[in-house]
Amino acid sequence: MLLTLTRRYLAPYRSWLLAIVLLQFVATVAALFLPSINADIIDNGVVTGDTVTGEYASAEATLEALEALGVSYADVVELLERDGVAKFETSWTDLLAGVDAALIKARTS
Repeated sequence: MLLTLTRRYLAPYRSWLLAIVLLQFVATVAALFLPSINADIIDNGVVTGDTVTGEYASAEATLEALEALGVSYADVVELLERDGVAKFETSWTDLLAGVDAALIKARTS
């Protein structure tokens, strides 16, 4: 009886149900492979080979070219550090103000 009712009323949705079951199967298989993929990335890394050695000269040449154009590496680092600390300080102050406001609201209600 239940099987007959299910077939009758779910028949119009057969393709959708099949798609859902198929996608659930794919998601399950992907979830089973995920730990081994993560372990492989941890064990072997994403990039293979030495990508740093031999590039020092190129990096130094780029920095020298920037210096020749008037862009000081030290000035850029200092500016980024100062800017980053100022933005963090602003965010931290806003966070503390929000927490204080929430605590005051919680105490009064």
